[in-house]
Amino acid sequence: MILDALTQLADGLAVTDADAYTTYSYDLGNVDPKREVGTGEPLALVFSVGVAAAGSTDTCDFIAVQSANADLSSHTPLSTRRITIAALTVGSHHVIPIPPGSVSSRYIGGRVELGSGDTVTVDCNLIPQSFIQLYKSYADALTWDA
Repeated sequence: MILDALTQLADGLAVTDADAYTTYSYDLGNVDPKREVGTGEPLALVFSVGVAAAGSTDTCDFIAVQSANADLSSHTPLSTRRITIAALTVGSHHVIPIPPGSVSSRYIGGRVELGSGDTVTVDCNLIPQSFIQLYKSYADALTWDA
């Protein structure tokens, strides 16, 4: 995956027992008309797990949000992905696409919603979808005879 430090929204964000916004938001500028990011090159938030999720709740929500405020308060969800806690293993990556033409506010960021007593540590990057290459290895299903 191709990552850019200028579009990293969270680095080692430890989410514990509550919901959390990404540490940073991406500022699109206060221009008129608003920039329709993702309309030409589709964008996504990629959450990368640094410390595996733990807790008693079965699922966790990763949300791409927009807001008129840099701290992402009073946000509007752009897209949500519900992921099982068992799938939030160290090194796993979870892609939340931003629908083209859906951004109408100045700031873009992410939000992690956990259940009570749950924990996870993630990084979050805003990147073009064409930059995302997720690797998956499979057994070759071959039997070697001696």
